Amino acid sequence: RTLHLFVLDDSFSMTALHGEQSPWQQALNWIAQTVDEARAGDGFALVTLARPARAVVSMPVFEAQSFLHELRQLTPAHTSAQLVPGLEQALHVLAQARRGSLSFDQYRVYILSDLQRTTWEQVSPEQLRSLWSRLGQQAAVSVVALGTSQPENLAITALGSSQSMPLVGRRVDFQVKVANFGPDDRSQVSVTLLIDRVAVATQKVDIPAGEEVPVLGLHHRFPDPGEHLIQVRVEQDSLVLDNQRHLVLPVRQQWRMLCIDGRPGTRAFEGAADYLVAALEAQVGQGPQNIQVDKAPETALSDRPLQQYDVVFLCNVARFTRQEAQLLTQYVRAGGGLVVFLGDQVEVENYNELLYRQPQTRLLPGLLGPVRQVEVSEEGYVLDPLEYKHRILRPFENNEQVGLLSSPIYRYMELRLPEQGSAHVALALSNGDPLVVEHVVGWGRVFVITTSAAPGPSQAPWNLMPLLQNYLPLVREIASAAMQGRLQRRNVEVGQPLELAPAVAMQYQQFWVHTPQGQRLLRAVRTAPDGVRWSFEQTWISGPYRVTSPDGKQQWKFAVNLEVAESDLRTLSLQRLEEEILGGLEFQGNPSSQPAVLPPATAGERSRGLQAGLLWAALVLFCVELGLLSRWASQAR
Repeated sequence: RTLHLFVLDDSFSMTALHGEQSPWQQALNWIAQTVDEARAGDGFALVTLARPARAVVSMPVFEAQSFLHELRQLTPAHTSAQLVPGLEQALHVLAQARRGSLSFDQYRVYILSDLQRTTWEQVSPEQLRSLWSRLGQQAAVSVVALGTSQPENLAITALGSSQSMPLVGRRVDFQVKVANFGPDDRSQVSVTLLIDRVAVATQKVDIPAGEEVPVLGLHHRFPDPGEHLIQVRVEQDSLVLDNQRHLVLPVRQQWRMLCIDGRPGTRAFEGAADYLVAALEAQVGQGPQNIQVDKAPETALSDRPLQQYDVVFLCNVARFTRQEAQLLTQYVRAGGGLVVFLGDQVEVENYNELLYRQPQTRLLPGLLGPVRQVEVSEEGYVLDPLEYKHRILRPFENNEQVGLLSSPIYRYMELRLPEQGSAHVALALSNGDPLVVEHVVGWGRVFVITTSAAPGPSQAPWNLMPLLQNYLPLVREIASAAMQGRLQRRNVEVGQPLELAPAVAMQYQQFWVHTPQGQRLLRAVRTAPDGVRWSFEQTWISGPYRVTSPDGKQQWKFAVNLEVAESDLRTLSLQRLEEEILGGLEFQGNPSSQPAVLPPATAGERSRGLQAGLLWAALVLFCVELGLLSRWASQAR
């Protein structure tokens, strides 16, 4: 009696066509044939490797047709394989079987995989060898290598937009990247942009083998507000799933912003927020002005409902009450954007106590320190764009003539960021101190600018940025990025949950989820220690999702995309797997497609082999003794 344990790679790379069949189809056929050829009384179990790895059939099944029926219900997940959790699941199944009431004479483990490098090389060799050794002590291990060629594969690896919340009628540029994971160069590849499933633009690109290239010229102007589904497609090839990528983009008729002026002036451009308001309200291009900016004193923080604004700017606000700090925190955690400009009125201890030390109202990414004066080098005022990695600096890359990096900064407030913090420095001073820092709080984003939004007092100015041409694009990019919080959780990768903002979840007790496969699932709101929450975790299939209210009057769109690494179809050979990855630990290869390596005997098999050898030796000795005894007897006669 043998237990056959199949460890099946069901990640989406297994669906790539290698000739006429995919590794997934080959695996199912191989398992079915092995089950059909098994002896009566054999048992079958099944573990799958795609995230999350799981034991599909954890207890041995003795009816072959029942096991094959369970096998046919499987479909490949749109995730990558988890080798270590999968092998741990296999060890658990073996341990359960050994503890069971029905014993087996032999235990066999078959690992069926396309041996994708990104799966097998991401695990440390020491960890993999330890697991492999433990498996070898429990069972005879076979590796069935499937789909051994490297087929052509193009993949959309990135899709983003120039604005996180575009305005009606304004041009939106889409940032798209396509990778060629195949062995040959590809020329004039068609890449198509679709808006709400309608093709609106196509570009052609050349992609060298093994390279990733940007696709330029894909843009659109939205005539209507609302949530729009963006899709980018590339030509069909051996792996269909990664030929497209989705993006949900909310388009607004108008942005609403609130600027809190901590030092209002009596004349134009004397206040702390005047230059900022002018930059936000400035007419850019043709068409209607789509930005409404409200300027207000500090009292507005507790007088106005902040949720009506996309972004709140704080300009040289001296101090906060505890209530104001709580209102700002609730606003940001619900997805609002907050931009904090510092200045000469800021009371450092008040900021540090209420906005950093108190966990319930922590909005700052670090502790504020004293005001510093910039030392001017021989090169003049030099800012460090940190390789232009942050999205707010994209318009300035390869555009040095606008003078951003030489903007005169005279004074700034020190911001001490913790070493293990999650803050992202977007722009730094020449001495390395941060000038613009992004910090994620709940669903929202906080930007801290360590200098002021206005030049400041003439006798002791803080900077001259508001007087320069780069000020307008910079503050608009910061405003656009600050809105990203309300969009960010609408676009996730497979396995990440769909979530609704707490303010939305409070409106209903349950919501309908509409999946890419056409399913309609009801999920209830739950109560958490920090408030009401709603989420949907079963996002193992990529594509567009919709969440609707019970009455169908409201809907929220989501895009779930694939993991890019799984598109790389390069594989390991069985020889390299044994010699380099497993360090010489043996296994049985697939005799139909790869050279076989002699399997290691399990502990039980080695014991039975030793017993058999001793029995044969005893039999030979008995025969020799019998022959000698016969000869002695004949001589005696």
